Amino acid sequence: MRELQVVWWRGRDRVINSLKYGNIVICRRQLLRKVGVDIMKIALSYPLKLIAKNASVNGSVVSEKVLSSDMG
Repeated sequence: MRELQVVWWRGRDRVINSLKYGNIVICRRQLLRKVGVDIMKIALSYPLKLIAKNASVNGSVVSEKVLSSDMG
């Protein structure tokens, strides 16, 4: 559920975009970082699936293994 919060501070109002997940509020910067990571996962999964398909392997399985592995 997307929510717009208005915070009053020293006579000025600040508008903070936030996204609520249960009790956790994620600020705009964290949200943009998460969206960027999700875009990269989607963008890199297609070539990975294509390479796996060319090698006669199930691309979805290979993609899931790569995404679930610890790369750092």
